[in-house]
Amino acid sequence: MSTSLLIPYMASPYICYGVGPVLAAAFGFLTAWALCALLEVASCEGKKITYGNNSPLRKDEIKKTQLSVPYSEQLTATLMTLLGPGAVLNCCLSAVLIPRLMYTSLEDLPLVPSLETFILQLVSCYVIGDLGLYLGHRIQHENEWLWTTFHSFHHKLKTPAAVSTIYIHPIDMLLQASLPMLLAVFVTQAHPLVFAAYSFSRVAENTFNHSGLDSFVVRLVTLKFLPGRASVRHHDEHHRYSGYSGNAKNYGEGFWIWDGMMGTSRKSTVVVKKKE
Repeated sequence: MSTSLLIPYMASPYICYGVGPVLAAAFGFLTAWALCALLEVASCEGKKITYGNNSPLRKDEIKKTQLSVPYSEQLTATLMTLLGPGAVLNCCLSAVLIPRLMYTSLEDLPLVPSLETFILQLVSCYVIGDLGLYLGHRIQHENEWLWTTFHSFHHKLKTPAAVSTIYIHPIDMLLQASLPMLLAVFVTQAHPLVFAAYSFSRVAENTFNHSGLDSFVVRLVTLKFLPGRASVRHHDEHHRYSGYSGNAKNYGEGFWIWDGMMGTSRKSTVVVKKKE
C-alpha cells in the first residue's frame, strides 16, 4: 500500500480500526476460498481428510451435509456474517472502543510500523486471540444454554467445507471472534495495519480449517508446519466427533497447545488418505 493511500486510511479511526479490518476479514475468506477451490481441482493437492478405508469420500459426505444445510444457505450465512449487520456492528464497536483503549493516539502512530514491530504484534495478536477463541468456543460447548441457543447452529455441519466457514450465529461470532480479536489488539496495542493483517490471516486460516484439505501447500500457506500450530485435521475432528454439549475436544484453531494444556485434545485417529 502506497503512502498516498495510507494517509487517508490512517486519518480516521472509523476506517483504520473499523472498515479496514472488516474488509480485510472478508478478503481473507474470499482469498482462502479461491485457493481451496484451486487446490481441489489440482490432483496433486486435492487430497482431503478421510476417516479410514471404509469411510465415504469426503465429497459425498459434504453432499449429505448439504441435504440438511444447502450450499446456498451456507454461502449466504457466511457472507452475512462477513458483511451483514453483525459486521457493521463489529466495525462500529472496534472503531469506537479501540482508539479509546490505545495508549498512543492515532496521530502519533507511524504510517507503517517497523518490520520487527509488525511481526511481533501480529504473532502476539494471534496467540492472545487464539486463547480467547479457545475459551469462547469451549464455554459454548460446556454451557448447555449457549450450546443449544447459539453454537449448535454451526455444528449442523458435521462435514464442513470452505464455504461454510462462518456459517455461525452472531453471538457465537461475538464470543469466538469479535471479543477475542479486540482483546488481542488492545493488549498488544497493535498498529491498525497489524489489525488488518490479523483480521485477514485469522479468517483465511479459519477457511482452510473448514476445507478438509490437508496438503503441503495448505501447511505452507498457513504456517501450520511450525511447532504448536493446529493442523486442519485438528478442527476437522472437532466437527466430526464433538458435535455435542459437554466435554468436547479440539477447541483451538490456531494452536493445539491450549487443548494440550487443558486436557481437551483428542487423540487423532489413524487414517488412510485417498484421492478424490
